[in-house]
Amino acid sequence: MKRRKKCHTYAPGPRGLPFIGNIHQVDLSNPHLSFAKVIPNSEIRETKVHDVIDSVVGKERKPTLEDREEMPYTNAVIHETQSFGNIVPISLPHETYRDTEVMGYTIPKGTTVIPNLSSAMFDENIWSTPHQFNPGHFINSEGKVVKPEAFIAFSAGRRVCPGEQLAKAKLFLFFTSIFQRFTFHLPENKPTPSYTEANTAITLSPLPYRLLNSDKVDGDVQEQ
Repeated sequence: MKRRKKCHTYAPGPRGLPFIGNIHQVDLSNPHLSFAKVIPNSEIRETKVHDVIDSVVGKERKPTLEDREEMPYTNAVIHETQSFGNIVPISLPHETYRDTEVMGYTIPKGTTVIPNLSSAMFDENIWSTPHQFNPGHFINSEGKVVKPEAFIAFSAGRRVCPGEQLAKAKLFLFFTSIFQRFTFHLPENKPTPSYTEANTAITLSPLPYRLLNSDKVDGDVQEQ
């Protein structure tokens, strides 16, 4: 007796590629176009981050979540790192629970949907400089943090990441605690990380590179 194979229903398109959205737009060999664009002005941004932390938190106590409201630039840098870093280019598979229509296309009930987060993060119709590291994407004219609709680092829709708020809290505390204590520099005579390649899995991560961290308290310098 032969067991019948289960039949799967795929979204319109090539079999085996049940993707909605231009998933082929994601270039895994060059996920950030060139993260090297961050390097020339990185010390300027880092200095501003340090100034904000020193002003709001100081050096005697640890950062707390209550400090977030007074540190819009720090939050903007964290958001831009998630966006420009393209850490999660595509989301986990979802399934439509009813027939629907998206931009004129009929999507039947039961269709597998994989959101293309990268497409939204680098949309030139939404972001002023999508291919440059620019924390200003998340700060309005009043100096307050804003979250553009296209910022979907934690996916989108009803099935958005359930740990989003916890992750944001941890990111803020981790980031501010590290920058409260250390400054970072690229070592001399070492290649600048170009980030034209990445370790590719569900998430993207940069290839190994060298970095100097200087302790702001005791002045120790270590190369990582």
